[in-house]
Amino acid sequence: NLNIAYTLNNESTVEVHLYNIMGELIGDYGQGTQKERDYVLNVNLASNPNIVSGIYFCTVNVNGKLITRRFVFSK
Repeated sequence: NLNIAYTLNNESTVEVHLYNIMGELIGDYGQGTQKERDYVLNVNLASNPNIVSGIYFCTVNVNGKLITRRFVFSK
């Protein structure tokens, strides 16, 4: 599982995307408009057939502001 934690200081539109090392989109976890508070999005990576052992990137877009983090997945 991949846990993505973020805090919203005001009502915001949130999108979460996962990309492989080649930059291909492998997961779209659009959260829509969310209220001000702390959130944790739990993504079950093992259930996604596009994810094999390797390096991936997670991008969180909050009202157009992007934050990207790299992670390694190993089966």
